[in-house]
Amino acid sequence: MNVNPQHLSLPLLLATSITLSCADTAGESTTGQRAISQASIDALDLQLDITSGAFRSVATDSVWARSAGPVARFRVAAGPSASSTISVKVSNLHSEAEVTLLAVDSLNDSALSGCPAVAERTSIPCVTSRAAIGDPCVSASDCPSGLACTAATCRATALLDVCDIPVFVRDAEDPTALVFDVTAAPCTAKQYGLAPVLIPETVRFGVVGATSSLDRMETAIQRLKQEDIDFIALTGENIESSDSSAIDALETRLSRLGVSIVYVVGEDADSVNSGQYALRKFGPHDHSFSLGSTRFAVFYSAKRGLADDGFGRLERYVRTLSSQQLADGLGSIIAFTHTPPMDPNGIRDLGFKNHVEGARTMSLLNEFGVRSLFAGRIPASDTGTFGDVDVWLTTSTDSLLASVSEVLVVESKNIPGGEVSVRRIDL
Repeated sequence: MNVNPQHLSLPLLLATSITLSCADTAGESTTGQRAISQASIDALDLQLDITSGAFRSVATDSVWARSAGPVARFRVAAGPSASSTISVKVSNLHSEAEVTLLAVDSLNDSALSGCPAVAERTSIPCVTSRAAIGDPCVSASDCPSGLACTAATCRATALLDVCDIPVFVRDAEDPTALVFDVTAAPCTAKQYGLAPVLIPETVRFGVVGATSSLDRMETAIQRLKQEDIDFIALTGENIESSDSSAIDALETRLSRLGVSIVYVVGEDADSVNSGQYALRKFGPHDHSFSLGSTRFAVFYSAKRGLADDGFGRLERYVRTLSSQQLADGLGSIIAFTHTPPMDPNGIRDLGFKNHVEGARTMSLLNEFGVRSLFAGRIPASDTGTFGDVDVWLTTSTDSLLASVSEVLVVESKNIPGGEVSVRRIDL
């Protein structure tokens, strides 16, 4: 890794149905992030939620949602009059993702109006319970819900019958999309995991920075697909004009490339309808996900700074990811954003406009053990280290700053302590 020595001593100044607003203010680009991840079908008494992603279409017999990353969770809560089956399509997933029923919850009236007024809700952790069948036990408390301790062995009971095994197919036209049917009994909620069942020791992903055209972007992505990658992060500006038609063209191009895309909103896309158009197309600008023990956080910085409450959201994400990492002792935490909080080449001064906010953000990433940060706003090929965080820039476009045409291939090992390596590839 090439590091400019002058940055090693830089001080970290400080420790530590969808309705969207269209107001044209600096903080509006990330408002409604939760709303786009929720939908309801009133006629069927169903409430839907995807973490993290955006609902693209909702009908009385089918829904389509786009995941913001290669893995997702999908939840369907059924009210007291629910009785129908719907077809669910979730796109932009890992090419080896499968549908797993994680848990089934029985809902009371405090969880969903009209459901039974019982004191406690019951939950059957389907994956955990199925895995525990046949385990030795001494008492019922040794077995998860849905099982009973019989003859010193955890055995399935009738309660486990709610944990049906989902049948799913891969969309014929989109290898990143899975389609499956959901039938929820009244006053129950089903939570599905959409992820690869087996995660290899090494997670491999690509990073594409700014590109001068959609053709250049597609060339970069096609080159990365040769590297057997799990997903691609777009951290730079990749639309050809600041209007909705350019965002539509980007979505169309990405949807036919057959690879999961983590989209990091840039300043041009963020200027269209105060950022709401890209938000509805690609999902939340702030989110997190995990592949095995490698954990990822994505945060908004299109306007060379965080959004309103952006620091608080980022802190919640990295704090949770850090706790998970400490619990299992494996893997690394990696972050993606558009503008680096601090420019690796400090002479340019192209990081956050507010230097205190930039230093505060880098201090937060250091505090919670983020290993690497990838950003794409600056059209250059640079690396710098701030505290213990390596900041990587890449671009695939000619510019006044540099003439660079490259992408990054990153490998993160799910091993004790984690290990991250980065390789630059010329296009």
